[in-house]
Amino acid sequence: MYQPRTCVDQVVAILLQQYPEAASMADRDGLLPVHIAAANDGPQASFMVNELLRPGKYPNGAKCEDRQGMLPMHHACHNEGEDCGEMFTELMRVYPDACKHEDRSGMIPIHHACLNESQAVMSIVHDLLLEFPEAAGNADRHGLIPLHYAVNNLCPAGFDLVKLLTEKYPDGHRCEDRQGKVPLHYACQGADPYEIVDFCLRKYPDGAKQLDMHGLLPLHVAAHNPNELASDLVDLLLCVYMEGAKVESKDKMLPMHYACQNKGTVRTTFIDALLAAYPTSTVKMDLVPSDPNQPIDYTKSKQQREQLAQLHRDVLLGQLD
Repeated sequence: MYQPRTCVDQVVAILLQQYPEAASMADRDGLLPVHIAAANDGPQASFMVNELLRPGKYPNGAKCEDRQGMLPMHHACHNEGEDCGEMFTELMRVYPDACKHEDRSGMIPIHHACLNESQAVMSIVHDLLLEFPEAAGNADRHGLIPLHYAVNNLCPAGFDLVKLLTEKYPDGHRCEDRQGKVPLHYACQGADPYEIVDFCLRKYPDGAKQLDMHGLLPLHVAAHNPNELASDLVDLLLCVYMEGAKVESKDKMLPMHYACQNKGTVRTTFIDALLAAYPTSTVKMDLVPSDPNQPIDYTKSKQQREQLAQLHRDVLLGQLD
């Protein structure tokens, strides 16, 4: 039996003892006390969830939606507190079918869990897939499957999470969301992406050729990633699809345009790799409404501007193919 561990636990226990019906009362947002407790990242949260779901209190609270269509399970899966694993286990015990429940965004608990960067995420996702294996391929209203979310998870187990979801649903790397993006697009915009991008490419090399609804390749996305740890992404993508350096978006923007827009410290690395793949990219105009630009127009660094200006002159003089 769970015992109160803090004064807050004791207050909750006393309030429920005095007024048990409080456990079944929702606020204006449709939130029961158990919804709020499941979202609480404090050390007392798991006790409160267990206390609220006890027989004689309101165990059916685990089945109740708030105004966003979220069950307490959704809130618990998004919770990154130290008690999130314990409260998840209790909610799963009381109402295992919660793992199949869609909120108003079409997200089931595993979608929320794949955004969770706590130490408990692997255990939570493993148990969700054990109860509902089809969850790995379940798309929300935006067409996003759990893998789309997981590729940007920065927890220490983030890569293991991606591998687990891939094991359960290998075709996930081919899945497009409503914007035409595959998981590789999202991986290329991450803060620590190399290992995951490399894995995505090995599982689905043609992902490097995938255009989203704006005509963007993963290469365009990677070229715009300002994170220092993304410095090798362009080389990695060009090794798989060298012609990507010549692909224009719907605004006629090359990956080079995006690299020159990039304000991060990785810009020089990106530009050098793209120049090697497509030297004449320096003279290509985009079609940004009312203000068409060449890549050099996006470059703020004096050194880079001089380098690109020289290449631009060389191209105009016919010294480059």
